Amino acid sequence: MLNVVAHSKPPAPAKHSAGARVGRLLTLAVVLAVAAGLCGLGAWQLDRAGQKRSLHAAYLRVATAPRVAWSALDEVPVTDKLWRAVAATGHYLPGTVLLDNRVRHGRVGYDILTPFKLASGPVVLVSRGWVQAPAQRGDGLALTPPALGVQTLAGRIAPAPSTGISLGSPQPPETLEASRWRVQKIDFLALAAPLNAVLEPYLLLLDDDQPDGYERQWALPAADDGKHTAYAVQWFTMSVVLLILAGYYRTRRHSRPPSP
Repeated sequence: MLNVVAHSKPPAPAKHSAGARVGRLLTLAVVLAVAAGLCGLGAWQLDRAGQKRSLHAAYLRVATAPRVAWSALDEVPVTDKLWRAVAATGHYLPGTVLLDNRVRHGRVGYDILTPFKLASGPVVLVSRGWVQAPAQRGDGLALTPPALGVQTLAGRIAPAPSTGISLGSPQPPETLEASRWRVQKIDFLALAAPLNAVLEPYLLLLDDDQPDGYERQWALPAADDGKHTAYAVQWFTMSVVLLILAGYYRTRRHSRPPSP
């Protein structure tokens, strides 16, 4: 009688196990690369937060400095003039610019801008404050003209608001009536022609206690670093969650019994 020898199932080819190892290594490499990228984004956001804090600290140094005469800033770069408290001597020029769609306390209105020729020569737009828009857009707006003659204004140099409607190429100001224009966004070059003056590339925000103005409570720059810190926390959290999930699935795969 012949003895039949039972043969066990032949082992899987070595190339299969090697291929599985390569696949696992590639998966691990991708997971680590993505996690590192997320951490990099978090670090970038922390750096942005630090930059914002530095900029705000520089702004505070300028904003809290003593008031200076405008002429003292003649040789100062534009970026170093911003937010300085100044005393500007000169006289108002004819013309009024209405900066449209300015919202205060839930009400829509205009910022009233009037050109002011400085004694030293340049012309700057003075933001005299905010007025509520009439109920109908086509209705007239009663405005009080500023005082005539030479006077000294107390205010703060500021950039033009970054908000506003931009339609690509600069749009000419909308003429409302003689010497009055409406704009959606301040473009100093576009305003030069109707005002017949070359304008300085910034505004003078009239102080709250100054005459010839309207409602004024200027929103000065905030540190604005909190959102970057929040974004950094999100990126770091996503990186940690990804590593936890990868470790969980790897542990779960190793804990499963081998297939027969």
